[in-house]
Amino acid sequence: MAGSAWKELCALAKAYDAVVECGKDLTLSFIESPYDTENDYSEDSDFTLDETQITHYRFFNNNDKYANNIRLKYTRYVQTERQELWSYSDAPVWYDEDMRPYYPFTDDSRKIISDNDYQAIYTAKNDEGKTRNVVYADEITSEEEFVRDMQIAGSSPTMTPSFEIVQYDTTTYKDRAIVQLSRNGDLIGLYKAAIYGHAIISETNYSIFVKDDNEIAAKGQIVKNITSKYLSDDLFEDEPFCQRRAKDLLQDCINCKGGYYLTTYLPLIHARVGAFMDIRLNAQSGFKKVRIDELTFRYKKEDALSSEIWVTRV
Repeated sequence: MAGSAWKELCALAKAYDAVVECGKDLTLSFIESPYDTENDYSEDSDFTLDETQITHYRFFNNNDKYANNIRLKYTRYVQTERQELWSYSDAPVWYDEDMRPYYPFTDDSRKIISDNDYQAIYTAKNDEGKTRNVVYADEITSEEEFVRDMQIAGSSPTMTPSFEIVQYDTTTYKDRAIVQLSRNGDLIGLYKAAIYGHAIISETNYSIFVKDDNEIAAKGQIVKNITSKYLSDDLFEDEPFCQRRAKDLLQDCINCKGGYYLTTYLPLIHARVGAFMDIRLNAQSGFKKVRIDELTFRYKKEDALSSEIWVTRV
């Protein structure tokens, strides 16, 4: 993960137009997603605020959110067949008379020997033979298999191994192993030490382009780049979800409306982000339907409670 766990969860929720929240029992939930086919998604307004309850408001036109040409860049995650995920390759490397590389362990300066947290970071090849980062791996080579399959200069399967395993941890992390070796005081040339397993790799730089030709003809081309690493290409209503999401994002950008910043003395503790409500700013105007984007509650020692709400018109 690039950021904190909470930021990554919020990014995941945003990819599916959902909201992540923590309940009283400390259970994390993803709610209010129009793509959740197992639960009813309601756009009904359950609360109203009028001019007698609103203490302050500001209007934002949100013109900066308009776009008529969307490029949605996303990351695909692909499962691979069992293959080599890591092999020892730290310099210096020597070559024997057959030009085979091997690694002379003549002292204890090698990091895989001296470090108690040496990281064997997994990589895997995709169908095109290109190396990709591994985000998850299972069915990893066991410690016994790791030792058995080591190729050491001058050794044979019947000889006592010249290496001892100080640490071989493949459970703490799913994208790497923690390895530490001991060479038993022998002068050793290591030809091969490898870890195998099944992997899920990340394929970056996939893009989907959608546009509205009528809007472009009327207002000129306005491009917006959107990036998400959590989009799925599984089918949603007979269409790849990433394609459907790109189309919905385009409609959101075309139909973007103004928003408001509101304050009220009412303690709207029961309100939730993603919910809909109706507001009226003065007695001469009608009620407007809005969606809550952000909430802040301010408790002060010598001032009244203030609920601050950022909403967007729908």
